[in-house]
Amino acid sequence: MTSYRTPSLSRSRRIPDTEKLLLNEVESRKQLELQLDSCFDELKQLKSNNNYQELTIEQMKMNNTASKRQFDVQIEILSTATTEKEEIIRELEVENEENYIQLERIQVTIKQNVKEINQQESYIKNMKFQEQNDKKDIEKAERDIERLQREIEKASEQFVEEFSKRQVTGQQLEDIKREHFEKENSLIEIISKQDRRRKVAKLIEFAVILFCSFNLCLQIFQFLK
Repeated sequence: MTSYRTPSLSRSRRIPDTEKLLLNEVESRKQLELQLDSCFDELKQLKSNNNYQELTIEQMKMNNTASKRQFDVQIEILSTATTEKEEIIRELEVENEENYIQLERIQVTIKQNVKEINQQESYIKNMKFQEQNDKKDIEKAERDIERLQREIEKASEQFVEEFSKRQVTGQQLEDIKREHFEKENSLIEIISKQDRRRKVAKLIEFAVILFCSFNLCLQIFQFLK
């Protein structure tokens, strides 16, 4: 900036009006330069502020870009998570449908098993009832067998007693045999009525026949001695 020297007061009185005008002009210019300097300082300040604002705007743009990228990443993550969630939901729906079908099959199986169990329980009850009846029939048959055995033993004793006296004729021997066979057939007939216990009846029948045959053979052998 240019520096101007101000004339002294005594000299200024001697300066003509033109010089006064020049001095006024110089003074005005000085004031103008001061104003220009002030304006320049303000411009520098404004420029500095403008640069700061530009930097701030740039930083905001960068922050905005970073935020947008982060937002895009979050959207992508949410989109992926939503897709996975939808897939999981579909898988769960399919699994639930399969479980429902399996549950229906299990319910049908349970109903069938309950029905079979009820049938088995009914069959067991009938078998127990039948077993009780068979037990009664077997006990009755055993009593009849014991009674016939006592009669056979009694008849055998009479047979031995009669033959021991050596007074038995051929016809009497035939009568005794026929009596034994009749009792044996009666015993077999009683046993054969026990249809529900055929195996037991056959065993008892065989045992009775064997017992009667052995008893009769023994008595005849003793008689022929």
